[in-house]
Amino acid sequence: MTPIYAVIRVGRKQYKVPTGCSIKPWQWDEKKQLPRYNIDKEDEANAIKVINTISQFRLSFQKSFLYLCFTTDVPTITLIKRLTMTNKIASQKANAGAKATSLMERAFTIYYIENPDVKETTRKVMRDRLSSYLTFLTETGDTVKRLTQRGINEFRDYLVYQRESGSRRISNAQINNLCNVVARLVKVIATHTEFSHYNINKVEYQPLKEIKPKNEWKKRRPLTEQEITALLTCRTLTPQEQEYRDLFIMECECGCRISDMPKLFNQTAQKHFNTNGKEVISIDTQKEHIRAYILVTDIMKGYITRYADNGFMYAHPDNTRTFTNKYNRIIRNVARKAGLTGVETFKDANGNIKTVRLCDIISSHFARYTFIRKMLQQGYSADELRRLTGHADTTMINEVYNVHNDDDEANAVFRAHDRVSGTTADNTCEQQQSTALTTYLLHCRDILSWLGEPRENYADIRDPRGLARLIATRYEVPLANMGWDVEAIERLYKDDDTEGYKRLKADIKRLRLNL
Repeated sequence: MTPIYAVIRVGRKQYKVPTGCSIKPWQWDEKKQLPRYNIDKEDEANAIKVINTISQFRLSFQKSFLYLCFTTDVPTITLIKRLTMTNKIASQKANAGAKATSLMERAFTIYYIENPDVKETTRKVMRDRLSSYLTFLTETGDTVKRLTQRGINEFRDYLVYQRESGSRRISNAQINNLCNVVARLVKVIATHTEFSHYNINKVEYQPLKEIKPKNEWKKRRPLTEQEITALLTCRTLTPQEQEYRDLFIMECECGCRISDMPKLFNQTAQKHFNTNGKEVISIDTQKEHIRAYILVTDIMKGYITRYADNGFMYAHPDNTRTFTNKYNRIIRNVARKAGLTGVETFKDANGNIKTVRLCDIISSHFARYTFIRKMLQQGYSADELRRLTGHADTTMINEVYNVHNDDDEANAVFRAHDRVSGTTADNTCEQQQSTALTTYLLHCRDILSWLGEPRENYADIRDPRGLARLIATRYEVPLANMGWDVEAIERLYKDDDTEGYKRLKADIKRLRLNL
């Protein structure tokens, strides 16, 4: 942001008076000496503030000439400076009695509590993240001066120092999450009319580099058939542990998140489909509100029948964090009794290599990894799997859940050697390429459908390259020019930014009107 000054000429002298406003350089029209009108919605509030301030300066300058027609006691430049000082004093008085914690609490209420589109689970997570910043304010000074670019940088450094001093275990990804919430709420304060008299500007947070382990370095991984069998055949479990073990095996069979498990036992939350003796249950996922279509296996059917009739004595699954924590704790006890004590080596979020026993880190999400890996090995494509697991697209399946270990990479080399040497069927490679092209073709059509492109414009295009060109020319390049590059859209998904998603859809709609 670049500060704006008013240059005033009186007689043969020129004065430079600060306006107290700032703006991004590319949003300033040098010819008109005003902000541009075709700017993003998130910057509209600041542009309106700048226009109002400049209008006040010009009006004050004109009034000063009328005043000087009757008196020459007060110079023109003094009148102009009085205006700026009046605004500055009003802002200082407002800031003097205000606390940063109170403003942040109110901004949180506006953005998360009063917004009906925000899920309750999101509110709880963001509330926990905000608590860290409120603690920081209490320790370092609860003043409005903290709600600045310098203030958010100091909060980031405060978190990094806590990690380096050993007083808190926190990764770069967690620091980014905490700081992003603060930056988002400061933007609410900077743009909402309720806070206009505090004269607070938006801040930009530059995220720390995140370390994301790949393949065999990941902490979570699919369980092997031997490990699943060990859980099933363990005979020393208590009745409580047996119920939680059964829930875990069900997860391995259906790939549900633990937050969606209660819906498998609730007939009113399901929709059933039957064909050729097979059954599919459709549920609305808790996290993303995307429909998941679960293929009911014999093992699942047995558990559903048992607990639907008799109910749970101990487990009582629900979508609260309390239940999830208890569930993970008991599953680790079950794994310990089942002999899953093998040593696991992985990299944590800070890039440090850790060595722990499997029974000490196993959790509910290991079951989701296990299900997806099993279905991929059976021949399901990532596009087919996203329907079973309730994902919006194939990104998470391909980049997160499809974990490759050393055995997988070695087998891929063996298969490639067999194909090249002619020991396998000649059409193996062609079949694989055909499947990949079909999957990519469907993926491109899904993207165009989401963007609102009329189906008749792409239904007859059979070449994936043609669909890719259509996406790039009509949407990708224009959206990038509007500030929506791939990284920006990915951040919306990662941060669960509801307001940002609405702005993106609005820009797409505006773009479509110009096509």
